Amino acid sequence: MKRTAVACVIALVSLAIGTYLYQGFHSWNAEKEKQKEQDKFQLLVRAAAALENIKYDEALSIYSDLLASNSNRTPEILRNRAIASLANVKYNIDLTQDASNDVEKIRAQLPNLFEQSSRAIADFMAAAPDDPVAYQLGALRDIRWIAVLANTNPIIADAEQADLFEKLKKYVAKFPRSEEHTSELQSPCNLVCRLLLE
Repeated sequence: MKRTAVACVIALVSLAIGTYLYQGFHSWNAEKEKQKEQDKFQLLVRAAAALENIKYDEALSIYSDLLASNSNRTPEILRNRAIASLANVKYNIDLTQDASNDVEKIRAQLPNLFEQSSRAIADFMAAAPDDPVAYQLGALRDIRWIAVLANTNPIIADAEQADLFEKLKKYVAKFPRSEEHTSELQSPCNLVCRLLLE
């Protein structure tokens, strides 16, 4: 009888310790997740500040760090990275207009910047295939590329322009103009797109 009572006490103590450890682990895990979310928020704030201060490389680096974790591969972060990469392209194109800059060096970097932008836009488009902003960013990227090509190789620029017209036809077919579409065009993200077009 004593052995049974001792065994029951040991079992109850083991259960209590197990429950305590489980609750402690669960609490620790919840704190860890909360810290992750706070870190993510801080990184997003830093990326936004970098964009505001025309530090596109820094913003793109932050977005790349965020996207290294699969849990952060949200359409919103992918959209922000696509916008940042396209803004970086426009900024570098603008830099080529100032002769006091190393124009040849900047021009040599443009194809890589366009490629980086294409990948970022394609990732966003894959994550949000029904988001018209992804297609608008793709069209803006193509417009910029055609403008660069027109100065160096007009024949290729004409071919790219024909491809762009086909993409725009598909865009119009996929997203016919409606009241929702009109209000979508007024969104802050589309304001960025319109500013990038200027």
